[in-house]
Amino acid sequence: MLDKELLYFDSKSITASENSKVINTGKGSAIGIEPLLIVQVEEDFTAAGAATLSLKLQSAIAEAFGTPIDEFTTKTFALADLKAGNRLLAIRLPFGMKEFTRIAATVATGPFTAGKLSAFITLTRDLR
Repeated sequence: MLDKELLYFDSKSITASENSKVINTGKGSAIGIEPLLIVQVEEDFTAAGAATLSLKLQSAIAEAFGTPIDEFTTKTFALADLKAGNRLLAIRLPFGMKEFTRIAATVATGPFTAGKLSAFITLTRDLR
């Protein structure tokens, strides 16, 4: 079961660089709860060239995301990595994040001509 309020991208078509919706993750976490960030490909990505996708989890003290912004960068994903069913990330939310978070999806050597991502916070890693 997923909470719609914890969805950054909900099977979102990504063809060019863009930011997800902003989620208020609060100012702290409850003891014993380790939320996970999951990012998975819902539809194969295609491109005329060798487009790549990088993802950054960003956090800020204000919903408007003025400065300063903390960034937690992942690796860059090649077109071959972006196939339906592939899980790109399954990581614990980093310690020290600020209250408001979003994901910056950056397309390089693009654009993509198709492809969809879902990204969300959950309490379980065993999602099928």
